[in-house]
Amino acid sequence: MIRKDDLNLLQVMLGVRLPEDYQKVLLAYPQWLSILRRDMGWKQESPADRELLNDPWQLLKDNHCVRMLRTPWTEDDGPWPDRYFVVGNNECGDYWTLNLSEPGSSIYFYDHEKGLFTKQFDTVDAFADWLAQDIKKWNETRATKIGDVQRID
Repeated sequence: MIRKDDLNLLQVMLGVRLPEDYQKVLLAYPQWLSILRRDMGWKQESPADRELLNDPWQLLKDNHCVRMLRTPWTEDDGPWPDRYFVVGNNECGDYWTLNLSEPGSSIYFYDHEKGLFTKQFDTVDAFADWLAQDIKKWNETRATKIGDVQRID
């Protein structure tokens, strides 16, 4: 869980001002989202651990990494523009971000293979709702596949 002091320090360290609605989500992270787990088979993971991070030090680390010199994150192989703030990742080199130059908390998806940012959701709340549905669908599909394999044996 992120505390107000941690959030303030994170903003100072990265030189950013995060949107109010995103800050509200971090400070009062939805319990329904924090208990939800994506079943990967070898591990179970909450959106708070990966896609919509709720750890100030992981947010600091991810945002610092994409801003390093000589890091191939964009079309011109340079560091990310300062206007993008990582809110989560998919463990495959792609990130969900905020565009801090825009009002509100629109969520963008960064595709590392294309080096492009694409707007995916109008608000952080819409992103959280999508995550919940995506995780439920993932888990249902995985359970069906496991059931099919067990029936074959």
